[in-house]
Amino acid sequence: MGMGKNKYSNKNILLMLDALSQVFLTNTRALEALYVINGLKPVARMSFSENYVPVIRNFCQNNNLAFETSDFKIMMNFKGNYSTKGSIVPADDSVAGHLFVYISMKDELAGKAKQAEAKQNVGEFGRLLGYPSCCVDFFKRNKPDEEKKSNDYVVPAMANSRGNVFSYYNNIFGRYFDLVLLSHCPCSFDCKKSIGLARKHEETISNYDGELKERIKRFLKSAVIYRDGAVYLMNNYVFDNKTVRFLNITATKRDDFYDLLSRNRKINANEHHFLLFE
Repeated sequence: MGMGKNKYSNKNILLMLDALSQVFLTNTRALEALYVINGLKPVARMSFSENYVPVIRNFCQNNNLAFETSDFKIMMNFKGNYSTKGSIVPADDSVAGHLFVYISMKDELAGKAKQAEAKQNVGEFGRLLGYPSCCVDFFKRNKPDEEKKSNDYVVPAMANSRGNVFSYYNNIFGRYFDLVLLSHCPCSFDCKKSIGLARKHEETISNYDGELKERIKRFLKSAVIYRDGAVYLMNNYVFDNKTVRFLNITATKRDDFYDLLSRNRKINANEHHFLLFE
């Protein structure tokens, strides 16, 4: 059964983040569970291999968390460690796939989230996931086009943004590398409501693991090139109005462009469009 009150504390948490990471397998999913436990998210929705779902179910049952699973499976298309797109098949299809799980402190909310997604009620679903209303509206407007493309909402978010220098709180490109503070694409990279939400997430992480908080912050303070659906994220950068120079690069695709960036360790502002997160 779900709970309306948080029973956890820093004292009895039993190394909460470490335990969550072992169960939920990634930082991102472990943090989603942590946000639910701390009352920052009404519901968290995550995907797991159908063979692993019983582990999550047992964890939730043992820790008084509400738990639901989707009535369909997703054949995921991964980009790095993250997927924004997949094909829906019946839950009883013999082909192996992923199931969505819905986790909450309250049974009612987990069930509502499952039904809202099944009925494609985007407004209700976004509200239950705790996303800003402006970003939910943005998702609704762009959903028809994005479903035909990469389904990551990056291009319309860039079109809505002013300039190319933004707060690291809204750097959602870290999701491809399991270091991120938001679980939604903001309506713009200068969305103030998303920044506020990410700041709350960071504060919560800091309460449990200051080292992880700093690691995420350092990683998200980066220069990013989004090109043909691939993400090139460059850390330890300096910008002199014409050139971005950097020390480290991480990418979802190891191609000729990645090799070029790795060799040169710089980006010419006249040749490439990039985003700077600071």
